[in-house]
Amino acid sequence: MKIEFGTEGWRGLISEQFTFENLRAVVRALTAFLLAHGKGRRGVVVGYDTRFLSREYAQEASNVLASSGVEVFLAREPAPSPVISYNTKTFRAAAGLVVTASHNPPVYNGIKLKGPYGGPALPAMLEEIAGRISFSDLEGESSQAEIHEFHPAATYLPRVSTLVDGSNLARSGLRVVVDSMYGAGQGYLSSLLRRCGVPCLEIRTGYNPGFDGISPEPVAKNLGALVAAVRDYGADLGLALDGDGDRLGVVDQDGNFVDPHHIMVLIARHLVENRHWPGDFAKTVATTVMMDKLARAYERRLHVTPVGFKHITRLFLEGDLLLGGEESGGIGVRNHIPERDGTVAGLLLLEALATWNLSLQELVTEIHDLFGPHYYQRLDCSLTPEMKERYHALAENAPDCLGRFRITATEPLDGIKFWLGKHGWVLLRASGTEPLLRVYAESNSLRKTKEILRSARKILLK
Repeated sequence: MKIEFGTEGWRGLISEQFTFENLRAVVRALTAFLLAHGKGRRGVVVGYDTRFLSREYAQEASNVLASSGVEVFLAREPAPSPVISYNTKTFRAAAGLVVTASHNPPVYNGIKLKGPYGGPALPAMLEEIAGRISFSDLEGESSQAEIHEFHPAATYLPRVSTLVDGSNLARSGLRVVVDSMYGAGQGYLSSLLRRCGVPCLEIRTGYNPGFDGISPEPVAKNLGALVAAVRDYGADLGLALDGDGDRLGVVDQDGNFVDPHHIMVLIARHLVENRHWPGDFAKTVATTVMMDKLARAYERRLHVTPVGFKHITRLFLEGDLLLGGEESGGIGVRNHIPERDGTVAGLLLLEALATWNLSLQELVTEIHDLFGPHYYQRLDCSLTPEMKERYHALAENAPDCLGRFRITATEPLDGIKFWLGKHGWVLLRASGTEPLLRVYAESNSLRKTKEILRSARKILLK
C-alpha cells in the first residue's frame, strides 16, 4: 500500500488503511529521518486522542521509536494536539507525534507530525519522512531507549492561563457552555474557565469513539447538542472544540452559529485594539476577505497561504506574525506556539467580550458596520471520478461565468479560486484528508452565497 501524507500527516480508515503495520512503517520513517539528521537523542513526544485504539496505536509508535534508540515522552491520557505541540517545545524534543484523525468521521484515525518549535511539521520535513516510508525493518537498530510517561496538562494549563486576564473574565459575568464533542479537548477549556471564575457547563464528555454517529467537527450541522445546552443553561455563548482540540466552533446566546471567519476577525481586533500586540496577519486562501479589510484598516501586512496551518506556521517562525487563521476554525496567535489552538482561541474570544462589555451578537454587528456584511458557506461533495475529471478540466480551462456571475479573476494558489467581482468569490479544492471536493464561497448576502455554491456544484456535475 502507498501511504500518502495530506496537509499535516497521514489519515486513513481504521483496519483498512490505518493499521498497526502501516503505522509502524510511518514511525520507522520518522525514526530514520531523526537518525539521519542526528536528532535521535532529543527524543519524541507522543500523544493521542479519544478515537478507537488511539492509546494502543500511540503505545506501538512509542515502542518502535524506543527500539531504535529514540527516547520517548508518552502522554498518560488523551490530549489536544496543541498540548502535545506545546510539550514538544517544552521538552526540547526533536519532534512530536499525535495519533489523531482530528475532525474526520469516527471510522478514521491518523498521525499528525510536529516540529521541535511546537507546531505542524513543515513541508520539507513531511516530504522527507514520506519518502523514507518502507515496509522493511530499520537496519542497524540501537539499544532500547526509555519511554517516559507524563501528564500533558501539567505544563500547558499554567502557561495558557497567563495569556488572558483572568480577573477580567471573572468580573464579566459571562456564562459559557463548552462542547468537547467527546474529543481530546475535554477538561482543558472548562478547567481554565473555572480557574478564572467563569460559570461553565461542559457537555459531550467521556469515552465515545463513535462520537454519537457524527464527525467531531465544530460546524453548524454538528452542534445541535451545544445549541440546546446554551438555551437550557442560559449561557452567553457556546464554545465547541473539534476531535483533537485545535479548532474552535462558536454559537451565540440564541444558538446561532457564528462562523470562524467572524471569530477570527473579532480576536484580531481585540489583540490590536485592546491588547496592543504588534505583528502581521496571515490567512489561508479559503478565508474571508474581512481579514484583508482589517489588515488595511490597521496598516498591517496580510499573508495569504495555501490551505494547511503548516504554511502559517512557517510565517510565525520566519516573521513577525500576530495572528494566523484558517476557515475551518484553526487560529494561532503570537506569544504562544506557532500552532492553531482552540482552547486559546476560545479564551481570547471571551476576553474580547469581557473587555468590550458587549455580547457576541453586538460584536458581529459591529464588524458588519465596519466592513460590510459577509456570508460564508462551504459545500462538501464526494470526489467521484467524474467530478475529479471535471475539476481538473476547470483548472485547465476556466469558464467566463459561474451562473449569472462573471468571473473577473482566477487564483490558482491552492485549488481553483474564482473571483466574482463585487459579488464575492468561490474556491474549489480537493480535501487533503478525506475523499471530498470542498467548495467554499463568500458574498455580501446569504442568498447570494447559496446561489454561488449551487452554480459551482452545477458546473461540477455537468
